[in-house]
Amino acid sequence: MIIFKTMDKTSVLTLLPSTISERESFIVGIESEILEGNRNPLEIEIQLKNLEDLISEIRKRPNIKNAVSKEADKYPDKVFDFKGCKITKVSRGTYDFSNCGHSGYLALQRTKKHIDEEVKAIESVLKQADKVQVVDEETGQICNSPFVKYTDYLKIEIAK
Repeated sequence: MIIFKTMDKTSVLTLLPSTISERESFIVGIESEILEGNRNPLEIEIQLKNLEDLISEIRKRPNIKNAVSKEADKYPDKVFDFKGCKITKVSRGTYDFSNCGHSGYLALQRTKKHIDEEVKAIESVLKQADKVQVVDEETGQICNSPFVKYTDYLKIEIAK
């Protein structure tokens, strides 16, 4: 970590691929290193997780977002080229209905919340169907247990 304390942090980024073809070559190289046994796949996975989190945290920073936006504003066109990349300025609106006071909307939101809670309660009961017999109280129908699909993954917590 001492190397990162003394060097320009952004220069590290310049070592990474800048184009789609460079990225593909980079990926193939990493894959080869792993499959040929030259690199431990868990070490690579930890580095990828850390890099993923790092990128996310950098992009969340308001000062960085503002600096990027200010730099893009120097280009008057909505679509412009920069270092071989096509950059498009986009604006997205989101609606917040909480202050509208529409009684029908508010009633439907309450109904939706109630239905979601009922669905979760039934799902909770149905999860037990492989252990005990579950009967629909309204129809008397014997219910089957739900299908369970398991997905294996690694949860990685980066060291402090």
